[in-house]
Amino acid sequence: MEEDRTLEFYSGSTKDTDRLGKALSLSVGKGGIILLRGDLAAGKTALSRSIFSARGYEKGFCSPTFSIVNIYEKEGSSAVHADLYRLADAEELVFTGFYDVLEDSEITVVEWPKLIEEEFAGRAVTVDIDITGEGQRVFRICAPDDETAGKIREELYADTGC
Repeated sequence: MEEDRTLEFYSGSTKDTDRLGKALSLSVGKGGIILLRGDLAAGKTALSRSIFSARGYEKGFCSPTFSIVNIYEKEGSSAVHADLYRLADAEELVFTGFYDVLEDSEITVVEWPKLIEEEFAGRAVTVDIDITGEGQRVFRICAPDDETAGKIREELYADTGC
């Protein structure tokens, strides 16, 4: 049931967002894809930083707003971070090298994924971010399957006793 694969998480701090990023990072397997949707300044890049940090990709992190695709490397593995905001169509993404590095990526996070959502439907975790107040966010997470949804819940609430 899809509603069992959807959860909401409320964040009022960077610490909360980091907890969600860690839960997402630890819940998707090798080659996992996370699509982040939200308005400008909603927190997509902050959540991305938390996701990559939880996997040890901290060195050199920066927003790919102008480069479109950043690749982070550590100890023989790589992670992909894409920001599709500036692309007019999905064909442009081919020329960035995104698809060339996707197959070997340990984890991929895509901000502004509208151009490729259909392509990854059914295999990506999708996160919608809404600003609800000063420093307040609600994250609506939709997992591609029951197993991933269960892992996200387990990781997200592991230390809270909930």
